[in-house]
Amino acid sequence: MIGMIRALLPVLILILGLTLVLLFGNGDALQGPSQVLLILCGIFAVLEPIIYRKIRRERSIEHRIYLATILKKILESIKNVSIAIYILILVGALIASWLASGIIPGMILFGLDTIHPSIFLVGACIACAIVSLVSGSSWSTVGTIGVALMGMGELWGYSSGMVAGAILSGAYFGDKMSPLSDTTNLAASMSRVPLTSHIRFMIPGTLFSMVLTLVIYSWIGYSKDGGELLVMDIQSFLSQNYSYNIWTAIIPTVVFLSVAIGIPALPSLGLGIIGGAGLAFYQMNLEFISIFYSLFFGFQSSLGNPSLDELLSGGGIISMIPTILLIISAMIFGGCMEGSGKIEIIIKTILKRIHTGRGLILNTMVFCYFSNLTTSDQYLSVVIPGKTMRDSFERMKVDERYLARALEDAGTITSVLIPWNSCGAFMSSTLGINTIKYSPFCFFHWIHILVSIYLALMNNRLNR
Repeated sequence: MIGMIRALLPVLILILGLTLVLLFGNGDALQGPSQVLLILCGIFAVLEPIIYRKIRRERSIEHRIYLATILKKILESIKNVSIAIYILILVGALIASWLASGIIPGMILFGLDTIHPSIFLVGACIACAIVSLVSGSSWSTVGTIGVALMGMGELWGYSSGMVAGAILSGAYFGDKMSPLSDTTNLAASMSRVPLTSHIRFMIPGTLFSMVLTLVIYSWIGYSKDGGELLVMDIQSFLSQNYSYNIWTAIIPTVVFLSVAIGIPALPSLGLGIIGGAGLAFYQMNLEFISIFYSLFFGFQSSLGNPSLDELLSGGGIISMIPTILLIISAMIFGGCMEGSGKIEIIIKTILKRIHTGRGLILNTMVFCYFSNLTTSDQYLSVVIPGKTMRDSFERMKVDERYLARALEDAGTITSVLIPWNSCGAFMSSTLGINTIKYSPFCFFHWIHILVSIYLALMNNRLNR
């Protein structure tokens, strides 16, 4: 028990530190405090075994070998998220180019013309679910139409946290159920379950959770009132400067289709950036130097309406730097936790306490969530528990489809709820809202976690 407490101590200190920052700080833990806390807690995880042995006067560990192992794990962790960092850089440039070219303002205009405010949250959730289901990527969905939907929601008077919650609920539903999704394929692969069988097995619980989510968003939208006259004025002002035409529709469609047919995210986003930059030059008559400046530093709108200018400004590579630093800091923390042996201690403790099929499924889910907390990466939260728990599922003759579903339900969808996880950091930076502010409104995520626990507890036929 002492070993488990020692292993959990860095995580508990991290959570306590972030809570104090949020309660007594400026409310934005992503602009410095999180990075510092992650690194300090990582250092504590490394030094704690050395201090513990010295206090107990036990034989000290070989420092050179120990520190070399830590450094190796940190570098491996950073390497695992290198693609995520590249995507962040390109998404920053993509948002700037789509703002400069009028694509995002055009999307907002189209949405304001076609969607009634009372069904906006439902429409946003369904739209993101469809795009994510087709593309297999929640990141691409949020980085494109998600940004436009955030602007629309703000104009209709919805809170930014509520709008972000609806966007992410739809995006993660589609990502979870798409045969093109990398995490869906990864969960099936780790569990040795055919992909189609894995998706079919998830359908009842996931659809039930989504229906409940849409009912909640419908109820919230039904009680929405006011704001229509203000929006009509904004529509009129926007239409004088932007329009929704065939080019503003083609470029996003090309990006979505390229992802859907299997082209990797980096070249797909690159196509979107080039298309947006070209449209900014030909349609908006911007100079090349202004376009390149916007891609790096972010686009600055100058329509003359302060609220709209704030809404239609942003993006840029430099805007992603705090998020990239947060991800690197999180990987340092995860590497220190793994290299110091603390994750291994936690794994062994979990395995010792499993005696039933239900307990096996529930502990797998807890393990996935804890992996998201410590490794700060959704892929590792699927791979590590998948590899570790697979033998236990085989030994206890529990259907491996339960393993695959547990990896998805607890590994994939909980990653976006953690501020220092690569997914939480990406969504926060892309949508321009702190993870803590949108997490309570991700109704699909919270409902589905409860549904997954219920299914694990109530099912009496767990064996193959």
